[in-house]
Amino acid sequence: MSMSKKVGFIDCETRGAQHLYNMAPQDQFRLGQWAFGRDGEVHTTDDYDTFMSEAIEPADMLVGHNLFYDTTVLFGKDSTKPLEMALERRLLDTFVIYPVKFRIPVVYDLPNGKKATTYQDGKQKPELLKRFLALGKLTHNLGLTGKSG
Repeated sequence: MSMSKKVGFIDCETRGAQHLYNMAPQDQFRLGQWAFGRDGEVHTTDDYDTFMSEAIEPADMLVGHNLFYDTTVLFGKDSTKPLEMALERRLLDTFVIYPVKFRIPVVYDLPNGKKATTYQDGKQKPELLKRFLALGKLTHNLGLTGKSG
């Protein structure tokens, strides 16, 4: 007998990475959005406790973009929970998976039709890679709708 997993697709907005070490998770959290399964109803809340109890706790697995950052914010900088979940294969971070699955180009098209690059002065630059790996850009690359709201 196989048991199906409850997969939560999540995204949360925070006060910013500059506050990761000086704000409690409840203060850092601004907005959360989630759905269970591919066709699940999308829910949104600005309440940390609701997001944790309705989106995070019931999920057997979480899928998100830059999920390792989001879970560090959600559980707090001193928590080992994100690492434990990763080791249990309960986190799938599209920010990490995309460059493993797809080649990162030197030059690429932006959604507005302009061109951009991941290189500067003959070297691939982390800040330019980060722009390429932004959620909106990746959804565009894959022909998906992208972020909403």
